[in-house]
Amino acid sequence: MELRANIPRIQRRGINQLTEHAMENFHCVCNTTGKQLLGNWMNIPHAYLYENNFISLPIYYSKHTKSDLKQLNISLNQDYLSQTQLDELTTLESHNVNVIAKPIVEIKFTKKTSLIEKELKSKGPLKRLKHYYRVVLPIVVFACNRPFALKNHVDALISIRKNSELNPIIISLDCNDTSTANVAQEFGTNVTAIIKQPDHSKIAVSESDQHMIGYYKIARHYLYTLNHIFNELNYDVAIITEDDLEVAPDFLDYFSTLYPLLVYDKTLWCVSAWNDNGLANKINPEPTLLHRTDFFPGLGWMFTKSAWNEIKANWPKAYWDDWLRQPEQRKNRSCIRPEISRTGISPYGQKGVSNGQYYDQYLKNIVRNNIMVKWKEIDVSYLLKDQYDVWFQQRVNSCKIITISDLVSLADISCARLIYNTNEQFVIIANTLGIMNDFKSNVPRTSYQGIVQCRYGKTTIYVTPKQKL
Repeated sequence: MELRANIPRIQRRGINQLTEHAMENFHCVCNTTGKQLLGNWMNIPHAYLYENNFISLPIYYSKHTKSDLKQLNISLNQDYLSQTQLDELTTLESHNVNVIAKPIVEIKFTKKTSLIEKELKSKGPLKRLKHYYRVVLPIVVFACNRPFALKNHVDALISIRKNSELNPIIISLDCNDTSTANVAQEFGTNVTAIIKQPDHSKIAVSESDQHMIGYYKIARHYLYTLNHIFNELNYDVAIITEDDLEVAPDFLDYFSTLYPLLVYDKTLWCVSAWNDNGLANKINPEPTLLHRTDFFPGLGWMFTKSAWNEIKANWPKAYWDDWLRQPEQRKNRSCIRPEISRTGISPYGQKGVSNGQYYDQYLKNIVRNNIMVKWKEIDVSYLLKDQYDVWFQQRVNSCKIITISDLVSLADISCARLIYNTNEQFVIIANTLGIMNDFKSNVPRTSYQGIVQCRYGKTTIYVTPKQKL
């Protein structure tokens, strides 16, 4: 970690203290007022945030309370703010080092070489300090026998990737398909690794399930590869994609921004790029809008090593995604999903184990975001459970209760509630609204606390279970 080159004025003692406080998402200090996060971050008593929102890093970890760090609130000249704060912090911590991470030699650091616009306008020490470190988020691409799909998908990932060290691409192959393997090799150094699932033995299934054998092979492929990624290559987190996915221009920035939230909020266990109800006339056009959901969406998702090691021993023989949705695995945890999907299904999705089921009718019509959102400027702290639950319930409760027959005369109502008491009633409402009507482990698609939201004209509809009244 070349802190010395970027921070020439900090003494050796300060460097040692910074590295001892470092972890994989540690960045050099930027300008702000020392905002304290709610609760404990990674079981650290106090975490101080530099920048103006939840996800901007670095985070300075300390045993001290905010009152002990009064110098953080001193108004400083912009050019010297970061350097002065660093000097103050290292002085305050000189006799109170709290080691919170693995030994520094075990931590993977990657320097960000590009500077954001605001940083480029700065001068002196601030400009030098704005070289900071970010966690490595590998992209794991699952592929089988669709060479053209793989080429299109990986080409798209390479085109939006800003740093190959931060986002290494790892292709995982099954099926022993020569054409697909050749395509993977053609990416050369643009791909960090190619994994080949070694077990191609015949899978024993009943005669009645022979037509579903593909789902068994997929589950076997995922088991081998995810375990290899997390426990052989030793990544702490991974973005998981499939070769038939199209990606939005902000796909990687979206996951990078939400990674600290996933690590911090223990009521979360995944981040997904997909909205199951993301049809053009069913979504809010706001590209930065995000939600919590109790339904695992998949189709471009981020998962952690700790979550994987928790579930891997009971990995299913088939239908792994539905298995993840079961309460025994989910344990009341949620995922983050976007209002506007950051992935779409390419035409190559018509060829696969599902034989293109629902592709023409539904999947190809899911809207994929085409705007480059500046995620590092977005405050995502509202997605923390304690904050989101209060806001979400207040929002839902503020909406007028209507019936299906009222949908023809909503006019300019901003929001409304449709109430269901049984799963059968939900299906009728969903069919009327034109959204997905199925349940997995008794959880409707996209729902949070049983509530599904979508747009109907200009009105946001909350399909709400009666027990939430």
